[in-house]
Amino acid sequence: MKNLLTAFLFLFSLPALCQNYTISGVVKDSSQTPIPLVSIFTKTGEGTLINDLGEFSLKVSTIPTTLIVSHVSYQSAAINITDEQALSLILKESIKTLPEAKVGNYAFELIKKAMDKANQDSVYSHFSRGFYRRIQKEGNKYTLLHELFFNANINGRWGISEWQPTASRYTLHDGNVENKSIIFYTLNNGAPSPRIQFRFEINNAIPSIDIPKYYHFEIENYIDADTPNEIAVVLCTPRQPLEMAFSGRFYISTASNTVLRVKGRRGLSKKSWPSSFLFKVKEYYLDMDVNYRVDNGVSVLSGMNLDFVTMVQYASSVNRKVVDHVSLIMYDNGEPENGEELKMSEQLPSEDVIFGTTQASPEFWENNAIIKRTPVEDGIIKVFEGRKKKGGNMFPKK
Repeated sequence: MKNLLTAFLFLFSLPALCQNYTISGVVKDSSQTPIPLVSIFTKTGEGTLINDLGEFSLKVSTIPTTLIVSHVSYQSAAINITDEQALSLILKESIKTLPEAKVGNYAFELIKKAMDKANQDSVYSHFSRGFYRRIQKEGNKYTLLHELFFNANINGRWGISEWQPTASRYTLHDGNVENKSIIFYTLNNGAPSPRIQFRFEINNAIPSIDIPKYYHFEIENYIDADTPNEIAVVLCTPRQPLEMAFSGRFYISTASNTVLRVKGRRGLSKKSWPSSFLFKVKEYYLDMDVNYRVDNGVSVLSGMNLDFVTMVQYASSVNRKVVDHVSLIMYDNGEPENGEELKMSEQLPSEDVIFGTTQASPEFWENNAIIKRTPVEDGIIKVFEGRKKKGGNMFPKK
């Protein structure tokens, strides 16, 4: 009876259950195409991201309120909300211009300034609540589901510097390709410093002075050029083959040197995988789209979509593509309650403790989905909800 009461109090105390009003809608561009990673926040810090279909559902504690709808490549919109309603929003693309010729390596100077700015912002700390969802697909078969709520301290340099899971569920099919490093890589890629993407084969960061030896940088274009909101899109390409090379774009505010978005591909090390005649990893990389908002002049993680792609060879001839899709949203940027911040300085709780209160509660997860599910995701989750098997060692040590 005591355990049941404890579980009930735990569930009831989570912030998502304290929100009373639901605002839903769809966000697309002028061609009716969904825009990935549009962030939707109230001025009090409650927020969400749109799903792959451009849909969103946001629970807020008070009405009237104002929704801030934003994306780095589109004009932001402020929507006054007076009651629960369904919205249909079209975002206009920000004006892009081609870069002007500049003396010296201006593109790398922007990257260096962004790294220096992140170092300066290391004293910044922001409390936030997040939601993480991972779905694995091996060939045509869905093989793993992991969802969790967590509290976090966000640092201006390191991204998520401390975290504490508050609710989690984890199910899998037999024969799945387990990758226990995904949470670590997810948290690691929350860092706003570009330097986190420039790695040697042994997974150490390349010294900033040596980065131009390994990478070429150029300004691809500007967004809202010659305005206080000007953003430089810096294209990064490796000069030589590196297993962990990054290739992609950094979106940097030229006025403040803050990073607003990182989009690209980074190779991951295959050394962590076992290799034998029966199992071998042929290729391992990460496709990322990480977005930030600006808080007090500092880049603060807003949300990300990550695809961890593993090309696996079974025996000597069977090749299969395994994709772990991760969605993460920092959905509530507010003040810690009931000792939440103190708990983050303690040792991470065991998985049995976290799973014990929420693992077998489909109703809890149905009522607390921060990122609106697509029909495909809903079908996947329904299949997994009936499975009782769970994984181990899912939470990395500090």
